Formats: sequence, structure tokens, C-alpha cells
Amino acid sequence: WHRDFRFIFDECWYIFDKWGEKCMVHEFVSDRCIIFPQSRDFSTLISEYLLGVDNQLKTGQMNILLKMEGSNTDLFLRIILRNVAGQRGLHENVKWLLQNINLALCCEQNEELYLEMFDTISNLPEISK
Repeated sequence: WHRDFRFIFDECWYIFDKWGEKCMVHEFVSDRCIIFPQSRDFSTLISEYLLGVDNQLKTGQMNILLKMEGSNTDLFLRIILRNVAGQRGLHENVKWLLQNINLALCCEQNEELYLEMFDTISNLPEISK
């Protein structure tokens, strides 16, 4: 089902990007999506998409993924940590994720990982100046 998910996600995004048809994207992430019910774990697929967050996805695509798995805060914190590792600063898409993820929920669900993420970010050369 992973391959099917990727195909449908990419096609929905293409339709939205090309013609501005929001209904395809909305149906994709809504509770009415029969092919991929809410009980599915999308964390592996979302990780695959977001691991290249610095150069692959548009903010609209990240928004869809965040809506699908936003309550899985550990997933997004780990993705942010992997994307800032070895970097000098924050890429625009990482900044977008930090601005749009529910940071209070992140802290509530895993304070240790939350603090690790901010400690890592604060030690980036272009941030700590």
C-alpha cells in the first residue's frame, strides 16, 4: 500500500499544483478516504517524504503530511533533528515545520526529545552567533 499511497499523494498534489483543485487534496486527507483509513500508520511514508525536507517538498505538501500525522509529534521532532544534523542553520522548510507543528503538544508528549531538538538548533553555527 506504500507505493499506492505515494502515487495517489503525488497525483493529488500534481492536480492541485497544476489546476488549483483543492478538493483532491482535501479528499486525500479527509476521514472519508477509503483507500487509506485513519487506522493506517503513515509514519514511515511521511519520514521518506520529509527526510529531504530541505529540498524536495513545497509547504503545501508538508501541510498535508502534518495534517495526516500531526499528533505523532515524535515523528516530526525526529525528522527536524535529522534535517538539522550537520547543518549550519535552518532551511526554510525546517523553519516552516517549526512554525506549524504544535510545539506545546510536542513538549507535552516527549519533553526530552523536544528539549534535544531545541538544544541542537540553538547550537547550529548560524543560530548561536
